Amino acid sequence: MKLNFLNNKEIWNSIEEAGKSIVGEEKNILAFLTLLDNGNFEEAHKMLLPDLQKRWSIEELGRFSLEDPYNENPPKGNFQEEQMPYKKVAIKFATFLVNEEYDKARDMLSKALKIEYTEESLKENMINMTEYFDNPNEIWVNKIFVEEEGSTSECCVYVPIEGEGCSEAVFLEINLENGAELIDMIEWGRP
Repeated sequence: MKLNFLNNKEIWNSIEEAGKSIVGEEKNILAFLTLLDNGNFEEAHKMLLPDLQKRWSIEELGRFSLEDPYNENPPKGNFQEEQMPYKKVAIKFATFLVNEEYDKARDMLSKALKIEYTEESLKENMINMTEYFDNPNEIWVNKIFVEEEGSTSECCVYVPIEGEGCSEAVFLEINLENGAELIDMIEWGRP
C-alpha cells in the first residue's frame, strides 16, 4: 500500500471516517495504516477496537492488509496452472517431434497448418534445427521449464528441446478448432 492518498482531501476524509469504525475516534488512522504498510501487524492489532481485536487475529489482519483491496476482478487461480491444458498439448507435440513420430505430431496441427506441413517437412525442420547437436539422436523436451514457465500468453507456449550442452526450441500457438486444442503456429529455433 502506498500512502499517497494524503494529498487527496476527499479520499482522506473517507478513509478517516471508515477508520473511526476500526480504531475509534481517539486513535490516528494514519498511524494504523502506516503500521500495516510497514508490516507491523501486532502493533496495528493493538489499535483495533476491542470487538475487532476479538474477531480478527494478528495473522488475519496481516493477511487482509496484504491483499489488494482495489482488485475487483482477481485472477481465478494461478496463471501457470490455467495454462496447463495448452502446455500439455505443447509438450506432447514436442515429444512426438523428439521421438520422430511425425505422423502423430502432424495429427496435432490445425487444418490450416496441415496444408503447410507434411510429415516429411516436420522432420526436415526438426533435423535442420538440431543438426548441430553433438548427438541429435539423444535429445529431450524440457518439460519442467514448460510446466513452470513456458507461456507468453494464454495460448502461446515456448518449448525447449535440448541435448547435451545444446538447446533449441519450438514456439507454438495453440487454439481451439472444433473443440480440440490444436497447434495453429510453429516457430522453429530459439529467438
